[in-house]
Amino acid sequence: MKKLIVILMILIVGILACGCTSQSTTPATTVPTTAAPTPVPTTEVPTAVPTMEVTTEIPTIVVTTVVTTATPTPTPLPDVTVKVTGAHGFSPSTVTIPAGTKVIFSTNSIDSTFHLGIVKSIGGNDIVQSDLITYKKPWSYTFKTAGKFYVADTDARNEYGTIIVK
Repeated sequence: MKKLIVILMILIVGILACGCTSQSTTPATTVPTTAAPTPVPTTEVPTAVPTMEVTTEIPTIVVTTVVTTATPTPTPLPDVTVKVTGAHGFSPSTVTIPAGTKVIFSTNSIDSTFHLGIVKSIGGNDIVQSDLITYKKPWSYTFKTAGKFYVADTDARNEYGTIIVK
């Protein structure tokens, strides 16, 4: 494209240079006059050929990718209910749960109050937690660590329910 423009410019300058300096075919005669001589018009011919510079910029595309990672919300563990069925009974008698599960101890016995304790060994005094439960006041405990725990009415130490935490 640049070469074509340069060639056209040279051609145009050449045509202008040839057309402006034409000579008459009749012989010149001298006529005495008293008037001032008329100046002959002159045309300036450029000595340098102008050049054109064409620049093409390629646009830069910036792509920004935002990656968001969803943090999974842990599904809450369902509560487990253990019923104290009497002075010496638990239903179910053995429960296996994952760590972090809340166990609710309740009773259907309207006239009874039970003093429940969670212990680490049968017949032991290593009570982890204890509380009173009645018909209108259940008690709950969240088992946070793995292990085997026993639940008993602390007044009747030989009756136990078992909670296995995995």
